[in-house]
Amino acid sequence: MGLLATFIVMGVAYAFARPPNIVQGGDFNAFYCAARILPTAADPYRYEPLHTCESRNVRPLTPRFVVPAPLPPYALALLVPLAQLSYHRAALAWCLLLLASAILTVWALVELTGIPVLIVAVCVLSATLFQALNWGGLTPVPIALLCGAAVAITRSRWAIASILFGFACIEPHIALPSMLATFVLIPAMRFRLIVLLGAIAILSIGSGGIWLNYEYPTMVLPAQALSEIGYSAQYGLSPLLHTFGWADRPALLMGGAQYAVFAIGGVWLARALKGRIPEAVVLAPMALCVLGGTYVHLVQVAGASLPLALVVAARTRSAWAWLGVALLSVPWHYADKSNAVLLAGVVVLVLASHVRRVGPVGAVLVAGFFAVAFWEFQKLEPSVHISEVAPIPSSALAQAGWKEFAVQVPPNLYTCVSHVPTYVGLVIVVWGVLALAPRKPISLLSHYAPLEGPGGSS
Repeated sequence: MGLLATFIVMGVAYAFARPPNIVQGGDFNAFYCAARILPTAADPYRYEPLHTCESRNVRPLTPRFVVPAPLPPYALALLVPLAQLSYHRAALAWCLLLLASAILTVWALVELTGIPVLIVAVCVLSATLFQALNWGGLTPVPIALLCGAAVAITRSRWAIASILFGFACIEPHIALPSMLATFVLIPAMRFRLIVLLGAIAILSIGSGGIWLNYEYPTMVLPAQALSEIGYSAQYGLSPLLHTFGWADRPALLMGGAQYAVFAIGGVWLARALKGRIPEAVVLAPMALCVLGGTYVHLVQVAGASLPLALVVAARTRSAWAWLGVALLSVPWHYADKSNAVLLAGVVVLVLASHVRRVGPVGAVLVAGFFAVAFWEFQKLEPSVHISEVAPIPSSALAQAGWKEFAVQVPPNLYTCVSHVPTYVGLVIVVWGVLALAPRKPISLLSHYAPLEGPGGSS
């Protein structure tokens, strides 16, 4: 508990001693404005009035700059109470929500793995909280809720797991694969999940009406994926194919198909692991769903796969597994930030100290060498000048304006190299998980009973 308290104090100090982009703009400004617009007759997915609201809160990067809010109507509805606060008060509340999410994630992973809290806290701080505090992102929230749901499932607390799943749907592409696996593999959860999805549908239609609920999956999601298909911060399969010369439409179709296949693969993997690792019902699909697809960022890749990586490291106790944890924990894409370099050195120091064969002196030497190399790596990044874009029609989707920014930040040597360690970490985690799975063939629909028992009706 003392170490956890230290982590909380460090997190708060980090958030407020170095003011994050939450109060400067970023994703939070977009979510805040879209949630303010939702109760009105206006469309929160259109360039206007989203652009006007964002510009009123924070000075934009360029006069026509806008950040879209690609969340479903029910997710925006959950943020409406927060949007009733003034922008800076809401931003402070958002900081606290992200910190609380990180704390929940740390607690859940310590419960599931038995790994010392300091190690888990440093990894979570680096892999998810650091990036979210810099950009105001939402990802730590669903990851924390899904980790909490994994704990609830291992304890047969079905009602609690259902509630956590419901709020985790605020980012549906992360939550839905885990919910699918839970529905298939845990009979006690099926009726609860059906009721949950019905409640989400009622909230979504009640808050956004028929039109917004039609517009979101048919127009907003494809436009969002297309707007970043040539963006350097993308880690999905579609942007990778685009980099290698694929046309936009085939690249997006391939990315979507690969996401669907991996979602089903997550169910198979969860079924294979559930005997030894019950929490894999939630964590395995969550990790596989960020392996490619049409649209995914580093915070989602690292944050969603880190829980499974820590479970594998705790089970196998191999140096390779811990290497996978380190590769996923380090914010490679942000090597241009001095605090990221310091954070990366701390991650390596803590993890190297945990590997007994390294020793304390060796851990310090390894961490020091790594921090210096990481610092030098930032020199590969070319300078980027963002120029003003052509006028955007008020009725256009906000993604039209965002795309004009994203195309000015295409992949380069720095970003391509910075992606490699994360991909390698993912490969190590998948390899470790497959090593834990039984060799005999597994049927997705074979009977699943181990998690049901006395008290299973809670």
